[in-house]
Amino acid sequence: MRNEDIPTTHLDAIRRAKTGRVTAVHHISLGWMSPKAYYALQKAHEAEGALLKAVEGGYRVSAALYSVVGHLTLPVLGIEVPIPIGPALATAAAVELALAIETKNTTEALHAGYKLFGPFGALVQLYESVHGALDTAGAIAKAIADAAAAAAAATEKAKRESQFGGPTPPLQPPPGIQL
Repeated sequence: MRNEDIPTTHLDAIRRAKTGRVTAVHHISLGWMSPKAYYALQKAHEAEGALLKAVEGGYRVSAALYSVVGHLTLPVLGIEVPIPIGPALATAAAVELALAIETKNTTEALHAGYKLFGPFGALVQLYESVHGALDTAGAIAKAIADAAAAAAAATEKAKRESQFGGPTPPLQPPPGIQL
């Protein structure tokens, strides 16, 4: 490597071979290291900036979701009741955090705290809320389907009993066959 190729940030000395090639660099706080190690350190420093931007973006996404102005209207006793979506998500996360702290469930408290205060936490809360609502809707649909199937079976049984004038006798094997 030539002198121009090595950025000198945080360096106070450079060792060179007789050919001019850099053999070692002295970092102010880390001491002597190879040029490859210093280069890797510089790349990690660059990645740190990208990571910080991603975290900042996560907080911006959470702030945007928690401040959504759109309303979900629910008909209650014939009156349309508006429920702001963003504050409802934040309130749900806060309630989950309070319940987890009250029950001393550390894992749930950390998860709920992340949803309330962490980057992209609002996305996690939104996903879990939608997933929970779909699970609840699926359970309700299954219960309705089971009730409808039970009603159909009861109706069919009632039809058979009315055809024979009473309960349907159990099936018997033909004569001469033993089960």
